[in-house]
Amino acid sequence: MKLLPSIYYILKFIFVILTFITLYFLSQHVHRGFICGDSSLSLTPRPDTISNALLVFWGFSPFLILFVWEFSSIYANSRTIKFSLKQSWKIVAFLCHRFFADMLLMHLVVVAAKFFTRSHRPHFFETCKPDKMYNCTLGTFVDSFECTNTEVGKIRKIDASMSFFSGHAATCVYSCFFIIWYIQRKLQSSSIVIIPFIQTLLICLAFYGSISRVFDHRHHWWDVLAGGIVGLITSYHACYVLCDNSLPRKEVRKDIKDNNQTFLPTINV
Repeated sequence: MKLLPSIYYILKFIFVILTFITLYFLSQHVHRGFICGDSSLSLTPRPDTISNALLVFWGFSPFLILFVWEFSSIYANSRTIKFSLKQSWKIVAFLCHRFFADMLLMHLVVVAAKFFTRSHRPHFFETCKPDKMYNCTLGTFVDSFECTNTEVGKIRKIDASMSFFSGHAATCVYSCFFIIWYIQRKLQSSSIVIIPFIQTLLICLAFYGSISRVFDHRHHWWDVLAGGIVGLITSYHACYVLCDNSLPRKEVRKDIKDNNQTFLPTINV
């Protein structure tokens, strides 16, 4: 029976991957033109302020923070490192399942939006170099074109038409606001200075990670806004719906009782 949760998450992951592949092939017939001389598509791409590697770390960072938070909370009462590590891992593993379940669904929405809107990035002309951009009338709509840039591969040309909405912004906001709402629920009666300071810092990080996509000419401002809204809604769902009042309280308290320890903090998400 213990294998059932693992099998469930493996099947869910396979389902999401198959959905990604299906969306990719279904979207091959989606094509979007451009307005000749559109200045919003004529920018030069800059190096990513938030690289993909840093974004992956950003996505996993909540669990480093939550683990330290839970460990310090439990250790303050148990004074046993081995016991505190075990209980902290039990709670964080529970949160991890729900966090990444919603993150997978969120990115499914992101990919679907990118595939079916085919919105051009600000550096579209630079990356694609459509054949009709040099001999068209300014202000006219060009529906049919071919990318002529031989210096970039096919994947980058396709990616140049996947601007809406920002996956970076969605991930940054989702990760930061999950922690914000988690500590708000868990530490409602704690310091009126420290907690708001941490939450404000996380909001600034989410804003910086999102707005950097505009400065890097990777997205338009409305792509970032839409991604941020999706990340905000998803983080609320993950924290208040998936995790609300469902942490393994009984198991943790039973282990504490068996260990003859007194555990004061209430486990709330």
